[in-house]
Amino acid sequence: TSAAVSAVAKSEVSDSAREEFERNQLWFEDNQYVAVNQYGNVVSSGSFSTLYRGKQKSPVEDGDVYRAIEDNELLARYESRSHVKSIVKGSGGLLMTAGAGLAVYGLVDGLTCAKYSDPTNCSKIKGVDSTLMIASTAIFTVGTAALITGAALRAHPIDLPELRLKVDEHNKKLKARLGLASAETPRGDELAVWFGPWAGPQGGGVAMGGTL
Repeated sequence: TSAAVSAVAKSEVSDSAREEFERNQLWFEDNQYVAVNQYGNVVSSGSFSTLYRGKQKSPVEDGDVYRAIEDNELLARYESRSHVKSIVKGSGGLLMTAGAGLAVYGLVDGLTCAKYSDPTNCSKIKGVDSTLMIASTAIFTVGTAALITGAALRAHPIDLPELRLKVDEHNKKLKARLGLASAETPRGDELAVWFGPWAGPQGGGVAMGGTL
């Protein structure tokens, strides 16, 4: 009887540990996509990976990736880089707005100047000269460059292959903590296909992708 009770208790503990592991482990779903234009030609193809948590398939994104693998150093680096990225993008947006505003002001002022009998005196009367439009164009250009640069900056401090290793280490530590010798990584749907519109300089069409 004692042996039977002990076996049942161990089984329950093992099942509970496995259930917790299946709820908290991290795993990647890899997807392929192909974009075909209206002529049936493949114009773009590639792949992307999405990180999920557990069998409930909860997406893990942005800084939550580093919280999930419990790496405070990488989380701090991600937040710092994200802060810089936001500042650069925000500054670019403000400069673009300022440049556009100056350009509009200059155009409106120019139309107003047309009412004067002597347009050559307009800049003296209104306090605007030709350098305003040059300055507005320069400010707008710098703002555009900053916005593009901010959008291109990587917030993530590590690349995907290194992140995969970190995720694998996390799962191994989770197994050890729960006392599991082995556990299977959950998979998504065996077959999933999606479609979406696609447009580009070479044409447009429908993009199709999925997982097998």
